[in-house]
Amino acid sequence: MKRRGFGVLWVTLAVCVVLLFAVHSLTKDYQRAEQQQFSNSLLNHAELVSSQVMNAMRNAQDESISKCTAESLDQLRRIANQYLYVYDLGVVEADQVLCTANWGVFTTPSMLPDTYYGASSRFQLYSRAEGIFPVPLRLDITRGGSILAFTAEFSFQHFINQNRGFSYSLGMADQAHDFLNYQSRRQTIGWPERFNLSMFQLTTQSCSEIFRYCVQTKNNRAGILYFSAYFIAVIVVISLIFGFLVAYTIQSYLYKKNSMEFRLRRAIQTRLIYVEYQPILHAGTGKIVGVESLVRWNDAIYGKVSPEHFISIAENMGLYEELTFHVAGTSIEEMAPVLKRDSNFTLSINVSSFEVLCDEYLLFLKNKVKACGVPHNQLKIEITEKISVPLEALSAFSHKAKQCGFRVSLDDFGTGVANLVWLTEMAFDDIKIDRTFTQSLNDAFKDKMVLSIMAMVSDLHKQVIFEGVETQGELDVIVDRFSDAYVQGWYYYRSLSKEALFEVLQSHGDTMSAA
Repeated sequence: MKRRGFGVLWVTLAVCVVLLFAVHSLTKDYQRAEQQQFSNSLLNHAELVSSQVMNAMRNAQDESISKCTAESLDQLRRIANQYLYVYDLGVVEADQVLCTANWGVFTTPSMLPDTYYGASSRFQLYSRAEGIFPVPLRLDITRGGSILAFTAEFSFQHFINQNRGFSYSLGMADQAHDFLNYQSRRQTIGWPERFNLSMFQLTTQSCSEIFRYCVQTKNNRAGILYFSAYFIAVIVVISLIFGFLVAYTIQSYLYKKNSMEFRLRRAIQTRLIYVEYQPILHAGTGKIVGVESLVRWNDAIYGKVSPEHFISIAENMGLYEELTFHVAGTSIEEMAPVLKRDSNFTLSINVSSFEVLCDEYLLFLKNKVKACGVPHNQLKIEITEKISVPLEALSAFSHKAKQCGFRVSLDDFGTGVANLVWLTEMAFDDIKIDRTFTQSLNDAFKDKMVLSIMAMVSDLHKQVIFEGVETQGELDVIVDRFSDAYVQGWYYYRSLSKEALFEVLQSHGDTMSAA
């Protein structure tokens, strides 16, 4: 019980971990797709802005604008007006901004910042430059020769306003210059640094094939850490509950799988139920004259299970019909070589209430013996007095069996409550004396009772078979008083497998020279 509890605990935890990892992986995949889509969108927009800036500068350079004349300013205004993301165009000389299309000629030229990035020998980039205009603006500036292009302040505001849950940057591929650097507040609050493990980090990068810059996204709360602590706790609880249900289901399945009922069902369906045969001998000569088929089940877990036990289970589970047809069919098929070799050899098959009341059973036996080439009179049907079927049905069954050519034997005689009535109403060929009477033959008091019963049975001129012969003394009494009787019991043989029976028959030379 304790091991079972530990098993449930470990399976619960394992399933919980698997579910959490699945949630983590799925969330991370979703975030990766989201970040990649954002990167591509931002990169496409950056290329559009850059293209407009470069085209505006080329147009101005094509006009050979280098001075701040009225005509030059008008030309700059016309050019800038064509491009949405170009805030202004201006003229620069000796790092001083002399004029722009929007602001005209500066009374006092504005100085460009000291720091810039040389994108090439022809262009310099200034990021978030301030103090150029008499208003507080921070603009990106691209310089090419004497022309300046000011990128509109709102160019990337749409992306900034999205307030993404990850950080991103737009910068040169060599990481020497950034145009845009956004740090998400979700990346800096809520979780301590010790959670910044690689499994919780996610980075994407998309680079332009036209310009030498890339968009990079970075997420330090990838996967399950994307959620709030409360939501993570809910996920953990749900995972534990689901894990427990899975563990309980697995345990229930394994318990059911290992239950005798489950294993019996599988044994019947997969033909693991087999048949053994107990020889019946002539008391006087010791010759084997027949066998009784006995169903057996040797399970890997429960070992050799008592037939009374598993037959009862089969009846309760509705499996008995399949079981009894399998046993009868197998018995006839396996004993057919012996029966065909010796016409006096018989095969006894036990029946219960089901077989007596089943209309198809006798027809099944007829078809089976015919298919196997076995004479009908070599098949003996044993009806026990312990059977709980009305006498009328038993009588009808016995007469029908006789009409089919089968032999009928009254089994366990003396243990029921209707012995005399059976003798008068049933159609039968043999009487099997129950082992209780057989083992009483050496008892002086009981011996007289048995002899009285035997005297009555002898007058019926039926073959008598003594069951349960286990000692030499019992056999001696039977041979002395009933020399023509048949005997069956452990004194001679227990039930044998088909192969073992064939070896016994061959060694005795009774019915087979080879099996």
